[in-house]
Amino acid sequence: MKPTIIQEISLAIKARKKAHRKHKFTLLPSDFIEYKKSRAIARVLLVRSAKKRSWSAFIAGTNEPVSCSTMWRDIKKLTGNNSPHHIAQMNPGTLFTSDHLLISEILAKHYSTVFYDSNYDDFTVGRGP
Repeated sequence: MKPTIIQEISLAIKARKKAHRKHKFTLLPSDFIEYKKSRAIARVLLVRSAKKRSWSAFIAGTNEPVSCSTMWRDIKKLTGNNSPHHIAQMNPGTLFTSDHLLISEILAKHYSTVFYDSNYDDFTVGRGP
């Protein structure tokens, strides 16, 4: 007797193969849509469940049980991928500022001057000669 998840996966694969054969035979758009749906279901069952089982087995192998989110947070800290996604400080001249509104205005002014249309010739901008 197979476990329930394995039975679900094998049924999903059978349904995917059956839909594929039907689409190859009829070449109807509706059969193609059914094939794509059954393929997506099989992919979700196979890939996601396999990833989840693998990750759970990895976590179970650690010394003390922790949640998935805690484990990912620790892995990101170890690899150095936990940097903030915002600019904390900026030096627009002589003084540093941490005011987010001022930082956004400084960046907007800088990029508007750098990417201003007059910096490019007419051919680059797309206006034509």
